Amino acid sequence: MSMAARCARCGVSVTQCRCSGDGACIIMDTNPDNPAHWMKTDYIDRANGKTIVEFHWTLDDNTFLSDRYRQNIKESTPSGMFYDRDINGAWVSADGMVYPDFDEKIHYITAKQVPIDEISRWFVGVDFGWEHWGAFVLIGRTQDGRYYLTKEWAAQHRHINDWIAIGLKIKECHGNINFYCDSARPDLIQQLRVGGLRAINARKDVLAGIAEVATLYKQKKLFIVKDSAPQFQKEIYGYVWEKDANKPEKTNDDVQDAIRYGIYTDKKYGR
Repeated sequence: MSMAARCARCGVSVTQCRCSGDGACIIMDTNPDNPAHWMKTDYIDRANGKTIVEFHWTLDDNTFLSDRYRQNIKESTPSGMFYDRDINGAWVSADGMVYPDFDEKIHYITAKQVPIDEISRWFVGVDFGWEHWGAFVLIGRTQDGRYYLTKEWAAQHRHINDWIAIGLKIKECHGNINFYCDSARPDLIQQLRVGGLRAINARKDVLAGIAEVATLYKQKKLFIVKDSAPQFQKEIYGYVWEKDANKPEKTNDDVQDAIRYGIYTDKKYGR
């Protein structure tokens, strides 16, 4: 959420001005969020047209954008919560599948359909686990921004030395590529590094990362080699939003987290 609050009388932040002068007002500009957010409950819902005035706009209200540009934004914005908030300006809760645009007829492919010669960069997303499943996902990216999950390794109770051995085999095949890791376990990241892997702390902005992955599904730019990702198949339809919260339930999320860590971090820091 972005928010600007300035005194209309002197122009400084409301933290510096009590806004007590005649005609003074506070103007706040915000993107929609969860409907339980304090901005919605304490101010927008209390708008009376006098003391508090509320204005609502959708993407189509921006007349400075061309019809073509607005249509492109609509077609690339994921369905569900992201579309309702970003396009319609609605304060809505997340609900249902995290990735409603996932379509197995489109996004599941065979190994033969992976355009190996077009892949310009490889990386691995890493989610550590023990009782929860740990996961490595090997993902290739083409120059034009298509992503291919070509192989998944997922297991419970797998020792870090075994994960390192898997990583070294990946390194042998694909070179010294990046392993984007769950930063909650710096001890395990350090062991990967000592073991010879290029382990990097992943960016873990949950909503932003999910939005990146969801957009790829919407744009038909993320593909999964089905036969090489059995745990993904078990998770994808059960990966759902926690009720009345801007985060997924902590179930069916292990491979999904690894994918998010890999794609979101590589889009930000890939080199």
